[in-house]
Amino acid sequence: MRYPSILTRIKRMAAFISASVLFTSVLYPVLYCLSEKTHFLNEIKGTGVGCKVLVPEESRLMPSDFQASIGLCQVKKLKENRLRREKIIERYHRELIKLDRNLVEMPPYNTHISHFPILSDYRDELADFLLRRGIHATNVFREMPGDLPLLQKYCYTEYKQAKSITDRCLLLPLYTQLKEEHQKKVIDTMLEWQAKKTNLGAEI
Repeated sequence: MRYPSILTRIKRMAAFISASVLFTSVLYPVLYCLSEKTHFLNEIKGTGVGCKVLVPEESRLMPSDFQASIGLCQVKKLKENRLRREKIIERYHRELIKLDRNLVEMPPYNTHISHFPILSDYRDELADFLLRRGIHATNVFREMPGDLPLLQKYCYTEYKQAKSITDRCLLLPLYTQLKEEHQKKVIDTMLEWQAKKTNLGAEI
């Protein structure tokens, strides 16, 4: 691997600083809409990876010094962060078990601690309902697997279930800074959506 150039290090630092601004509660809804409703951010999101090149150039470069520093700090917090996420996951399972499986399928209890995925045939409708309540749930794997030429030919044969899951998957908020009252809002909003969906039997 090669050490990154000065220009690359500057770009990485700029991306790091801009992320801390863009992912605020004020600006993130705009970023979410651009990401999910348009193709404007496809290149940044990595939609093109695997289309033109198998391994992007960035992966051949070493981390910048500040990236390595952040990584080392995160390693020290690994156990604490894992315990916090496990607590959030446990509460989701305990309180969302009331959801109708015809509307939402819950993951197994030992779900991966990096995401809390649910499956729904009404994925986009549910995501929009949550967004209107100020909750950002998304599917970071939206482009996978059907949009990558390397996998397209398998999506309707060997891996057809992967495409079905991808199309129905929604990731609920699961981050270590998620406060109890914010998680309660997510849960209450999910139950509110189900109640309206069941009572109205129509698009919300």
